[in-house]
Amino acid sequence: MNDIVRTPADATHVTDADEEVFLLYTRLAATPPTEMTQGLGYVDSRSPILNVKVELDLPGNPPASRGNRKGRSRSTKSQKRSMVIEVELAQDPTSLRSRKGDTGSVLWRVSLAFASLVLQEYYAPPCDPLFNKDVLYQAQVLELGSGTGLLSILFSPLVHRYTVTDIPDLIPLIRKNISMNVPITSTSNIVAQDLDWITLQSTPPALRAKAFSFGVIDLLLVVDCVYHPSLVGPLVETIRYLTTPRKTIVLVVVELRAEDVVREFLEAWLRSDSRWRILSLGEQRLDSRYAMWMGQMQEEI
Repeated sequence: MNDIVRTPADATHVTDADEEVFLLYTRLAATPPTEMTQGLGYVDSRSPILNVKVELDLPGNPPASRGNRKGRSRSTKSQKRSMVIEVELAQDPTSLRSRKGDTGSVLWRVSLAFASLVLQEYYAPPCDPLFNKDVLYQAQVLELGSGTGLLSILFSPLVHRYTVTDIPDLIPLIRKNISMNVPITSTSNIVAQDLDWITLQSTPPALRAKAFSFGVIDLLLVVDCVYHPSLVGPLVETIRYLTTPRKTIVLVVVELRAEDVVREFLEAWLRSDSRWRILSLGEQRLDSRYAMWMGQMQEEI
């Protein structure tokens, strides 16, 4: 079994898409609106260059205690430290507006929220971190719909190998961002490859292994890929194709936009194969704007 992701205590088994969507959007509706909940969800769709900062709170050592007159030590509070990880990220705002179906040429806030969660827990582990960092460090990770490639830049130091994928038109942008932020060495563990879900779905199963060869994947990341109904079928088929039963963990993170599309995705995922076991990972790690599910196929029948 792959224990790269720890199951939170509040995780629930998803068997009914309608019930899961009702619970998610009820919680979202009860959340007071803020400026961050407005719009489609991109960070800044106009700037060709973003300076992305992920600020982490780290535990610090308490200051040295001083003895009182009776020789007892006086308790002191721990001093928090902060750690800031910065990434210079190129975007292509023109393509967002001119190239049909191109949403990955700018950064979307769910990626930043997920990155902040993972890095915060990695560098200052809580009692129940989402990832087992020792297993993660040995993992083969593949990300679907990677867009600007931000997660590959931030997560590659945490894993053994990170394969970042998207449609062919976006691969040059991803490689540019990797080259801007990751030293080019013989030991670089990031690989950028094009992967079009529609092309994969339309390729006969007997020919897929030759056209789409990625090896065995330990962790399949699907972050902010659920947004258009026409892509639900190809996305689910791609997830199923890349998953090795009892080996691959699929982690799906979405921003809750169109309710019907989220429902359609969950329904398609559940019915794509009876071996799927899908868990909703609770509401404690990401706020009500987002949902996160973990899926794993059981053994071949």
